[in-house]
Amino acid sequence: MELLQLSVLTLVGVALVVINFELYLNAYAFLGGTAVMLAVRKFGPFWGATVAFIVFFHTLSLWGHP
Repeated sequence: MELLQLSVLTLVGVALVVINFELYLNAYAFLGGTAVMLAVRKFGPFWGATVAFIVFFHTLSLWGHP
């Protein structure tokens, strides 16, 4: 059950990176870190860091910066 919850949080984090919000003049807000913080809170720092690596690697591949 925990693996399912961790997978869902990872997918939500990636989705929040893909669906970004434009604030103004090409400045975007990425909300993928929200899912990472939830993973750290619920599963601890190791699994939170694992989710962070996956989410922010996807940010790097999409936008060219972390």
